[in-house]
Amino acid sequence: MNVTTLLTDLSSVIHGTKTTKVPNIYGHINRAARQVLLDVDPKETQRIAQLAQVFNNVFDYAAPSDLKGDRFVDLRPQAGRNPWDIFQQDYAQTFDANKLLSASNAVYTQWNTGVKTLRIEAPTITAPVTLCDTSTITGWTATAGAQNITLDTLYNVAGGGAIQFDLAAGSGTGSIQISTLTPVDVTGLVNINTQFAWVYIPLASAITSLDVQWGSDVTANYYHLTVTTTQQGTALQNGWNLIALPWSSATKVGSPTITKYNSVKLTVTYNSTLQTGFKFCNLTSNRGYIFEMQYYSKYLFRDPSTNAFQETVVDATDNNKLINLDTESYNMLFNKTAYFIAQALQGADSEYDCKLFDSEYESALRRYRALNPSEAKTKAESYYTMPRQSRPF
Repeated sequence: MNVTTLLTDLSSVIHGTKTTKVPNIYGHINRAARQVLLDVDPKETQRIAQLAQVFNNVFDYAAPSDLKGDRFVDLRPQAGRNPWDIFQQDYAQTFDANKLLSASNAVYTQWNTGVKTLRIEAPTITAPVTLCDTSTITGWTATAGAQNITLDTLYNVAGGGAIQFDLAAGSGTGSIQISTLTPVDVTGLVNINTQFAWVYIPLASAITSLDVQWGSDVTANYYHLTVTTTQQGTALQNGWNLIALPWSSATKVGSPTITKYNSVKLTVTYNSTLQTGFKFCNLTSNRGYIFEMQYYSKYLFRDPSTNAFQETVVDATDNNKLINLDTESYNMLFNKTAYFIAQALQGADSEYDCKLFDSEYESALRRYRALNPSEAKTKAESYYTMPRQSRPF
């Protein structure tokens, strides 16, 4: 069924008034659509969308643009699912307090300044490989505008500490590096994994870019990648930033020895103003897994040619748009739209029509809920959580 079908059905119950004469009829349809989606989770609006790669110990990801509130049905690896790959929906505080500590899969739908994202904890997928544990300053040196290397063991994000340094006034670039790490064999990781590191920035507006090198030495045999945003693709911010370094996007220099990666270098490009307390913490290499989310969409209409979902209909050019409701649920939209139109027309029969269509809507709603209960995950608090064997950072 499409919008034309709905308009035809409505024309037979509005006492001879043409639908083209109903003030803002598409607004009434959109209002009714919002009310139906508020009252019920129509199974016909379920979609399955592929998420970006999900990583162990990386928590923030983009949400599908049409995710209806937090109404997701399932979150799962695209392939190779195990019986324990079941994700429960947490409250914000529960998720954040238990991340890195619990062995449970969890997801939380987060709003921040009008942007909806997903917080995902997936502790059962492959754990990261630590390329550089920043728990000591032994072997670290500073070049160009970087200076005053110290170790911060109190205000760090992961592992035993963070390498802290200052950026001198008047320079523009500053680097810290090490070539004496315990060698790591990266066989099977090259061009597959993504590297992650935490960087603490005192004043983000002064930073142009961050460049990270990793390899068997930082002078001739390494990979490197320059980033200007966080792992989520958002602007760098004051304080801690998680940066992502996809191996497949990195530039190879020389011939790094695959069995002995022991060198890391961070170069900061900035606006030449003094910054104190810059930090670099824990470079890891992480295997990502493509996940998919099954969820209820907040878009009730669909283009018949492209199959693209859309939230509203605007005018007669949208009459061919399909309605994402089947026979058993279509009457809910019809009755609610007729109810709003009866209110708007304010004719002699409006009071009777409103009562009739409201009663019909409530009856259809009860029947649909009974036959098709929502499959959306509900939020739950944990009585207790199973701890991880150890924290990887």
